Amino acid sequence: MPRIGVVLAHLLLGMVSSWAATAAQDADEAARIEAGRRLYAAGKVATGQDVQARVSGNVPLSGHSAACSNCHRPSGLGAFEGTTRSLPITGPALFSERPSPPGRPAYDDDALLRAITTGTSASGRSLNPLMPRYRLGPEDAANLVAYLHHLGADPVPGVDEQEVVIATVIADSAPESERQAVTAVLERFVEIKNAGTRQEARRAAASLRHRFGERQARGYRRWRLLRWELKGAPESWPTQLAALYAADPPFLLLSGTAGDQWRVLHAFCEQQRMPCVLPITDDPPAAEGDFYSVYFNSGARLEGLVTALHLRGQFRETLPRVVVVRPDTDKARTASESFRQAVGSGNSPAVQEEILRADAITTRDYWRRLLQRAQPDALVIWVDQQRLAGLDEALARHPGTLAIYAAAAFSDGPLRSPMLAKSNAWFVQPFSPPITGRPAFPREAAWLKSQRLEHLDPVAASQALFACHVAGEQMMQLVGNYSREYFMEGLEHMLDSTNMTSIVPRTTLGQGQRFISRGAYVLPARSLVRGDGAGATWVEQ
Repeated sequence: MPRIGVVLAHLLLGMVSSWAATAAQDADEAARIEAGRRLYAAGKVATGQDVQARVSGNVPLSGHSAACSNCHRPSGLGAFEGTTRSLPITGPALFSERPSPPGRPAYDDDALLRAITTGTSASGRSLNPLMPRYRLGPEDAANLVAYLHHLGADPVPGVDEQEVVIATVIADSAPESERQAVTAVLERFVEIKNAGTRQEARRAAASLRHRFGERQARGYRRWRLLRWELKGAPESWPTQLAALYAADPPFLLLSGTAGDQWRVLHAFCEQQRMPCVLPITDDPPAAEGDFYSVYFNSGARLEGLVTALHLRGQFRETLPRVVVVRPDTDKARTASESFRQAVGSGNSPAVQEEILRADAITTRDYWRRLLQRAQPDALVIWVDQQRLAGLDEALARHPGTLAIYAAAAFSDGPLRSPMLAKSNAWFVQPFSPPITGRPAFPREAAWLKSQRLEHLDPVAASQALFACHVAGEQMMQLVGNYSREYFMEGLEHMLDSTNMTSIVPRTTLGQGQRFISRGAYVLPARSLVRGDGAGATWVEQ
């Protein structure tokens, strides 16, 4: 080989070796940061065991109870608990000087490790006794310090100085009415927001020129809306979502509809650590221990629970014979499990299930034979209107008195049949019923009418609009500090007893909770036929 070829070969070999070494270092650093995040968020050291600490002098603490995120929150920006304040511990906060009293110099890695393990600050003073003193080996200490360097310091996807990117998901499996409502409401809301009619851009610019300018205005950004359309089987959605996210990552997902398959979206948002604000779904996951999604309610799980609570109130001491007619779907199984647990019968034969195949035909004879065979005191019918065909005729010839329950999560409309209106029939729905002379959701209805969108499905459109208001209000609270975690933490405070909506009588949300409503209305079927909502009862878990 000519000498020049040898030289080039050595140069290329050196470049490849350098790239490989850099990639290996980057991978090691990423692994350290992720291990530090698990310690910070869940109290788990690198081996998977619980971290050990002591607090208030000598009180032992371990595992999740000792996780830094309990006090400093996932954002690292701290919180108030009564009169106690936990300070920000993001990278920018820790590794810079704090001049205001009591003041301290900037931390370095050694000083930060002393604070974590001995409770001594960078200025040499003792930290609050409530600050845990951790027992950490060298590897775990290095991991946690590496994570704290990055906490709050890395760029946030979907945000720059001028705009914030918002995405919504529209799956082709979702009802057409929901797809139309979400699309129309979000597009109009963003159009209005960006039009400058509220002078937000002007107020934001003015606030930056004055030391005591309007604080909330400083977080203003224009919104850019992405419409993520998912097609085909839910099994293919993760690949579609990954491609959409890689092409143009948003700050958060807003509203959206995917039929009964939102759990796929939930898993994606948790994986990407991306907020998901109030999507339209009847079948959300339990969300226990998850952080990045917040829902209106627990859907079919809630409606199964409320049905059981109301049924128990109807029959008081005696456990009735109950027949649950439902399809063989995940959503229906979730409702049934919740119902059984709340009714208190466990696997007692007092609760029987009739599981309908997808191709099953429910005629008058089907319902008649079912009632004769099972002789129920109560009939729970979690089916759509088409499946109710023939039930009126069967009930007309049934000699007994039945309590009948249906639920919004399984019905394409409220119970309006004449026979059910005369019987002891009830309909469970999580949102406010209409009252004679006014719409079910007066706040939302007024906006929809003003924008000539009153033709949209009122429930779906109202949910989408409330989600928009929530996201807009919370972004103002960020004051320019666009942290996804800080956004979610703020929702917990803002949505606790907010008066922004008429969809439900009240909202409740606390730290770690992810459903803003914990009750549903139980309406007599006769009031649904009249359309007046009379006799509605709010039942809360």
